[in-house]
Amino acid sequence: MALAHALAFRHAGAAISGVTSRTRHKADELSQILGGVSVYDGVQDLIDHERPDLIVISVSVLSIPAVTLECLGSGATLLIEKPAGLNLAEAQALAKKVDESGDKAFLALNRRCYASVRWVLDQVPEGLRYVRVQDQQSLTRAREFGHPEDVLAGWHFANSIHLVDLLRVFCRGAATAVDVLNPLADGSGVLLAKVKFDSGDIGVYEAVWEGPGPWAASIHANGLRFHLQPLESATMQKLGVREALVMPVCNEDVDFKAGLVQQARETIEACQGRTSGLQSLKQGLATMELVHQIYAKNSAL
Repeated sequence: MALAHALAFRHAGAAISGVTSRTRHKADELSQILGGVSVYDGVQDLIDHERPDLIVISVSVLSIPAVTLECLGSGATLLIEKPAGLNLAEAQALAKKVDESGDKAFLALNRRCYASVRWVLDQVPEGLRYVRVQDQQSLTRAREFGHPEDVLAGWHFANSIHLVDLLRVFCRGAATAVDVLNPLADGSGVLLAKVKFDSGDIGVYEAVWEGPGPWAASIHANGLRFHLQPLESATMQKLGVREALVMPVCNEDVDFKAGLVQQARETIEACQGRTSGLQSLKQGLATMELVHQIYAKNSAL
C-alpha cells in the first residue's frame, strides 16, 4: 500500500521527499522504485530533515496508533490508512489525541474515491434510497496470509470497514438504528443487519463469513437501480428496461490501485486548505461506530 500511495500521489502532482519503515530494507526497496528518494531511520528523523507538508501513514494495523502519535505536532497533514484502531475504543482514543493536537488528519477510505462510486453518486436521483451491501470475509484465509491474532480479533474493523463504509456513502444522513437480524454465532455463516438513517434511507448489510460471496453494492432510488460488482465498476438500470447502462472506464482506476489517485488529489486539496471530500479521522469514527454496532452481538468476534 505504501508503494501504491506513493505512485498515486506522484501522478497527482506531489513530490515524494522521503520514506521510512520499521524494516530498513523495505524502505530501501521503496526508495529505489521511486527513483532514489531519501530514506530515514524513523518518523522523527524524516520529519526533522524533510519538514513535509503531508505524511501518509501506511503501516500495519497494529502500528497505526503509535505511528500517528509520532507524527502529531509536525505541522503536516496526515492521511492515515484504515482502520484507525483494532476496536472502537482504540480509534476514539486516537481521534481524541489528534483533535487535541489541532493537526489535520484524514482516514484513507479510498473506496469513496472509486470512479464507480462517484459515478453512482452523480447519477442517483432524489427520493428515498434502499442500499444493500454484500461483504465476504474469512478468518481462515486471513490467518493463512499471516495476519497476527490481534488483527484477526478485530478483522471486522480491519477489513469489513471497507463495506460498512459504503452504507454511509450511499445512504444519506446519520445512522439512527441498527437491527441485527441474523448475528454470527461461531464466526461463520451469514450476518444480516438493517440500518436506518435519519434521511429515511435504509441500508442492509449482508456478510458471508467462511463462505463464498462477492463484495458488491446495489442502490435503488426512484425507479433506478445501480449495481457495483466488482466495486470498481457500476451499471445503472431503469424500470422497464432490460439492458443496463455501463459506466465509462476510468483509466486511473485501472493503471493505479482504484481510488488512490482521486484520494491523493483530495488529500492535496485538504493539505492546501481547500475543500475536500475526504473523511476526517473524527468523521471516520462514524463508520467505526457502525461496524461496532453491527458486530456487537457476535460472540466470536
